[in-house]
Amino acid sequence: MPAVNSLTALLALALAWQGAVAYPRFWYDRKYLASQGYATKDGYDWSVFPDDGTNCTSYPDKPYLGFFPAHGMPYLDSAIGMSFMRPDGTNVASLCPGAKHTIKVSFPIKRLALLVTSPNHAVHFSSPAPATSSCPGRIDLGMSKNSNAASSFTATFTVPCSAATANGSTVVFTVNSAGTEGATRRWAQAHATVPIAPESAAECAAAAAVCASGGSGKMPMPSGSGGSGPRVAAHKPPPAMGGRRNPPPTRRPPPHRG
Repeated sequence: MPAVNSLTALLALALAWQGAVAYPRFWYDRKYLASQGYATKDGYDWSVFPDDGTNCTSYPDKPYLGFFPAHGMPYLDSAIGMSFMRPDGTNVASLCPGAKHTIKVSFPIKRLALLVTSPNHAVHFSSPAPATSSCPGRIDLGMSKNSNAASSFTATFTVPCSAATANGSTVVFTVNSAGTEGATRRWAQAHATVPIAPESAAECAAAAAVCASGGSGKMPMPSGSGGSGPRVAAHKPPPAMGGRRNPPPTRRPPPHRG
């Protein structure tokens, strides 16, 4: 009987281990991570994480082999694209305070992804809704379901009117993605820094008027002047990425539980 129980436990562990692959929710929802068998009481060292999941702007910046061995070391993927548009589809290279915008994230293969923005309250996503209510600038692309993996995702967000007071400010969009099988599960990242246009910018006139009248910034972007802006390219990641672009380390089993 002990042998049967041991085999059952190992099978349950294997099934739970596979469940962690490519799910962004395991990064931002630590209660969910614990509920799936990855709690400290199960033998996992949570001190390796940069925070408890409540930091709205954090994302994987190194291997977490004890938890996610299949994902390895994050690398900068130049094949990831991020473009920003008005609701009418016109590309823009800057964001207007008080206006609604759309971001399209594209991948070379089907993936799931976590999209975070910094500073966190610089943008408020509405579709899809933020992954957690306390982090309006963070969304789970694919809702952490393998069946929702896709080669592109579109999201809608608004830049609050309060952003107009920060002259020369920018918003950094960071996407952390992974495929759902084999080597595609290695974390692939891209970053885009987008400036917030001044209130005086012609293309922001309508939005600025709404903000001036006391609006919150929840309005569509006008289709007036401004023209088409270039696609915002992904740029080199911050130093925390380490610059390592070698193949991911060899996968090893999770810590022994018990």
